[in-house]
Amino acid sequence: MRDSFDITKHEWSDCRNLKCIGKDKGLETVCFDVSVFNGLASFDLDKDDSIAIAKYFGLTSEDLK
Repeated sequence: MRDSFDITKHEWSDCRNLKCIGKDKGLETVCFDVSVFNGLASFDLDKDDSIAIAKYFGLTSEDLK
């Protein structure tokens, strides 16, 4: 499933502060560019963002229980 889902194309809910810039399947990581304000890096994830991350890693609802 991971090969057919390109997480770098996902439209993040907090698009001003968060952008997926790459992925490394060998290390099972996703790289993000996060905006920093006053020394703090913060962003919000909504339900669709969480689903996209789970989909990328091939997780099911059973895995998340």
